[in-house]
Amino acid sequence: MPPARLSGRSLVPIIVDTKDRAPRGPVFMAKYRPRNRQKVAMVQWPHKVVWNIGVNRWELYNLAQDPGEKRNLARAQRATLAPLRNTLKAWRSLVLQRRPSRD
Repeated sequence: MPPARLSGRSLVPIIVDTKDRAPRGPVFMAKYRPRNRQKVAMVQWPHKVVWNIGVNRWELYNLAQDPGEKRNLARAQRATLAPLRNTLKAWRSLVLQRRPSRD
């Protein structure tokens, strides 16, 4: 089986060079699991948004105030969630368009 193809930007320079800060743009993550348990997430500092696709559940965390992600702010901060949600959905759509077909 050929190795998996990954897209994105290496974070090694940020990890190695302590003078550099975290990426300025959003960082995207995906976790694909069976039975509608797929999740995608995005960190746009200081916020992290998580979309549990199978049940269409959204989570929002302020990582600066809640690094352990204990308090889901999705309902309380809908105005903050809305643009983050749109960005995450657009990213996921782009990723799905780029996937090779499995014919």
